[in-house]
Order: sequence, then structure tokens, then C-alpha cells
Amino acid sequence: TAKNLGERDLTDPYFYAVNETADPEMASAVESLWRALRWERPEGVGTVVRLTDSEAWSGFAAAADSLAAASEESVFGISGTAVSRRRIEKLPARQLPAEAIPVSTEKSYVITGGGGALGLELADWLVGEGAKYLVLNGRSVPSDNAAARISSWRDQGVAIEWVGSDLADSDGAAKVWSVARSLAPVGGWVHAAGLLRDHLLTDMSVEDFDEVWNAKARSAATMAATLPDESLDFISLYSSLSSAFGSAAQCNYASANGYLDGLAQKLRSQGRHAVSLRWGPWAEVGMTARLETSSRERLANWGFGQIDPVQVSRWIGRLLTSTNDPLILPLDLPKFSAAVGSPAPGLFSKIVATRPVADKAAAQPVISWAELSTADQQEQMQSIVRDTIAKILGMADAGAVSLTKGLFDFGIDSLSAVDLKNRLQSALGIKIPATLVFDYPTVTAIRDYLLTKVAPMEAKPVKQTASADPALEDLDEDDLEALLAQELGD
Repeated sequence: TAKNLGERDLTDPYFYAVNETADPEMASAVESLWRALRWERPEGVGTVVRLTDSEAWSGFAAAADSLAAASEESVFGISGTAVSRRRIEKLPARQLPAEAIPVSTEKSYVITGGGGALGLELADWLVGEGAKYLVLNGRSVPSDNAAARISSWRDQGVAIEWVGSDLADSDGAAKVWSVARSLAPVGGWVHAAGLLRDHLLTDMSVEDFDEVWNAKARSAATMAATLPDESLDFISLYSSLSSAFGSAAQCNYASANGYLDGLAQKLRSQGRHAVSLRWGPWAEVGMTARLETSSRERLANWGFGQIDPVQVSRWIGRLLTSTNDPLILPLDLPKFSAAVGSPAPGLFSKIVATRPVADKAAAQPVISWAELSTADQQEQMQSIVRDTIAKILGMADAGAVSLTKGLFDFGIDSLSAVDLKNRLQSALGIKIPATLVFDYPTVTAIRDYLLTKVAPMEAKPVKQTASADPALEDLDEDDLEALLAQELGD
């Protein structure tokens, strides 16, 4: 499905219909996969339709034409003949459950992915709330940091067992539950495992997908399939904002997190108290702390703040009692509004009601290029390119973007190069090759190239690359990251 989504490039409308009733996990995973892919390829990836009951196929057939025409929407739910649209809404803290989940001294608690940063933070909270029996799981021996924290909790009188096993295997999952029940009746399970293998989808291998899915999705599925018969006080699956927002180069990670969202939904339908917590980036700990500076800056430019672990400890107990799947994210709405552009995609329409910062690149007036002099053409296009680059890099002054300095040296990387291509393509309404920044690595070169597309009789660009091989024109996103990595390495 992933490769099929990534390779399709059709002008006619087409749909991916998924049966949410029969398989909510995969329905959610496909939606999240699609949202991630949209950041890499805004055009030509079709529409996802989630069918929620036996009558939905008829409703889908009746609504297909109108769905295809709804360019501002690309994910729909259909129940009978009713069509719904996905929306993210703000949830005031006062609407969270008032009471925190009780932690018992006479029950055991299981944390899969317990040796990771988020798993250890959760274990610390449980110990602080009085838990006396913990089972932590990881695929190998605990790190020095994890071992030190486990030792300190044992010194406080907490019985802690470390179970090293691969949870994608049913025997490994059964071993975790067996150890937990040998300590005390099981009170709760938190799945905090995760792994990153980031690549653009067209450059992603099956192994990249498998590794991420084994760590996060398949391990959770196996644990859920072997749950004890007795009711647990809580089940929490640690998901990510990527399942709702999508994220370029993370189709594997986003879809695995989407699977967790669907699994929580399935467990609730079976009478279990389950919640998928879709975390934004954490400060100081977790995967965000290991990101390169440019990646963290990109998150900040989008208005994504970082979650304070101390604050989490204050309201994690209330989140565990939630009956929906909240997305926890400190969000600077003015910055985010500027980043998503105007009009905002339908998913964000309820949180981006106003846009205090205009999207200069996307809001360009229609320009009659042929009516402009060569000098005016260059000035207009140069402004569009500079404004777009400044927006991507979070620069307040577009005039500070050098005309002649290589964009690789100016802060553009493989993901932002794709972003630049997509934004310019949308703003100008023309098809632009994925190798734009590689072939034309300065503002001046990009300006002159784009003018040949919008006003071909008025400008003649000069490629500024070491290679003049015309085959580069045919390269797609799958080659872009490797080319950029080589250029940066050189």
C-alpha cells in the first residue's frame, strides 16, 4: 500500500477505501500513511475514505463525484450515506477527566519500551504514585541510564523485573504477561516503544518499514492479542502527532503510530479502557532530543513547542483516564497558521481560524509574466523564491536570503528542499522537478529556471551544477535525498 501510494501519479480522481469496522487498526494506519505522504507529494496521491458500516459502500458510490471535487479535503469517513470530515480541535485542560487514574500498591504495571526515555519517565511517575511492582520490557539489556534508574527504584522497595524479548513474537509477549502476573494482578499496560528510520517514501526500503513497524505496531498488536482475561485499569499506547499531522520522510513511523490509534479504538470496542496518547515532541528526552539542530529548528518554525516532562508528571494520570485519543502538543498558533498557509487544510480549519501572518509565497496575486519586462520578471520571481525560502527557514527578513550563496550552505536540507519545490509548485501552478535545488542551488539559478517555465521567451537559465546530465531532469524524490546527501558531503 505504501509503495502504491507513493508511485501513483494520476490526474483522474482515485480513492483508497478502508473498512474501519472490520480493521480499525489498518484503516487508521493507511490514513496516517497518506497524511505523511502528502507532505512529500501534495499532488496525485488520491483520497482516503474510511467506511464505518455495512451500508457505507453504497454511500461511498453515491458520494464519489462530490468527494473527488472537494479539493480542500482528502480524508473522509462514511457511515451509511453520511459523510464526515476529519478535524483537529483544541481541548481545554478543564475538559480532561477530573480524577487521575488510581495506582495500586497491590497491582503490577507493564511498560513495553520501558528502557526508552518516555518509558522511564512513566515508570518514575508510577513509582511516585506508590506502585510497588513494575515489569519493564526492551529488546536488549537496559542501557546504563536505565539500569541506574531501575537500581534507584529498587532501593526504594519497588520490585522491578526487566524482560528482554522481541514482542513481535507471541512467545515474547506471553513471557511479559507471565512475569507481571507472577508479581501481582496486572493493573495497567503502557506501550512506549518506538524507532525511527526516516527516508522519503520512494527511497524507503521494506526493511525500513519492517523495523519501525515491529518496534511500535506489531509489538503492540501481539501484546494486545495476549492480554490477560482480567480487566486492566488502563491501557495506554504511546502514539505521535505524526499520526494526525503527517510528517515528511516518516511514512513508516506515522503509519505505525496510526495503527496504535486504531488499536486503541478496537480495544475500547471490546470493553477495554484504552487510550492512544499522541505526543508532540518532548523536551530533553525522547526522539526529539536526538534530532539534528536543523530538524528541531524546523519544528520550532512550524510553531511546535516541546513538552516539559515535569508538566507531564502532573497530568499523565488524567490523560490515562481519557475516553478519546488526545494529541498533546504545545502549539504557537500564529506560527502554525503562517506555516500551513491560507486557506488552511480542512484538518486544521478549527484551530487555524485566523491567520495573523500571511503566506507570501502561496498568496501571490496572478502575475501576467509576459507583460513584464525582463527586469521586472526577475524581481518578481526573485521575491517569490526568497520569501518561500525565508518562510521554510523561519527567517523574518527575506532580504537576508543570499542570491548567490549555495542553498545547501544556507540551511536547506533534503526535506526542506522537497518543501521548497512543493511550495513553489503550488504558488506558481507549474510542474517542477524534484531535483530543483540540486540542479539550481542558488536563488538566482532557481529564479532564472522558473522564469523559463512561466515566461519561456523571456529568460534563459544557466544550470549551476557540476553535472549537466539531462537525465537528472527525470529523477524523482527517491533520488533527491541521496543526491543532496552527496552534495552536502562534498
